[in-house]
Amino acid sequence: MLVAYESLFGATRLVAEAIAEGLFEGGADSVCRGICEVRALEPGPFEFVILGAPTHARSLPTLASRTEGAHRLESRMHGKSLDPCGTQLGLREWIPQASLAGRRVAAFTTRADLPRLLTGSAVRAIERLARAQGAHAVDPGFAARVDEHGDLLPGEEDLARDWGRALAARVARREAVARG
Repeated sequence: MLVAYESLFGATRLVAEAIAEGLFEGGADSVCRGICEVRALEPGPFEFVILGAPTHARSLPTLASRTEGAHRLESRMHGKSLDPCGTQLGLREWIPQASLAGRRVAAFTTRADLPRLLTGSAVRAIERLARAQGAHAVDPGFAARVDEHGDLLPGEEDLARDWGRALAARVARREAVARG
């Protein structure tokens, strides 16, 4: 399984790494990569791709929101560093060019610790773009919560690891059923 993510301040990267750990603990082989490291036309031999991004303005980040985030870092996020290629390629640009036809996809996001009605979620946008490329969204998405400084709330990495472990178990059951 490929876990591919975009991250600006590092919280989404931490969630991706925790999901990959959970997948491994659940018996699935997994690779975790920043989206700038994954060639769009070749996500490799992975039949299952887990995609994640932070929620910006109720949806997937845009080039403008990533740039705004970099400026926010300078003014409000003292002590933080920008993730490598944080302002470059994002899932919004990568998915429409990706070779996802026939692959199974699950999505995750990081979002502010407010009611989802207020924050929105990048999960639906990821799933919609992936389906447009011929992928099959096969699992309910996961959302990890961050505070006003962009830091994961306590316990969110554990929840992400649990989601990865449960996802690995569900995929294994589906494969066992398909084999008959």
